[in-house]
Amino acid sequence: MSSLPRLLGGDPAEGERLVRRALQIDPDYVGARLFLAESLQKRGERAAAYREAESALAAAQRKNDDAGANEARRLLLETAD
Repeated sequence: MSSLPRLLGGDPAEGERLVRRALQIDPDYVGARLFLAESLQKRGERAAAYREAESALAAAQRKNDDAGANEARRLLLETAD
């Protein structure tokens, strides 16, 4: 989940910009929220990663996306203080 797709050229900054743009268009895009949460976590931005994981969990629950919800819970556990 956390590796940058080849389609995005492997440029982490551009990839994050595109993911954030996707979230402006569709705030309930679970995969994008999870990708962003993992990226933030890897950069050491734990509070921001936690907030994104919370948003991913809420979106996954609204969509009945069990796999997305489980991944969001995993990230919440990893980023909790």
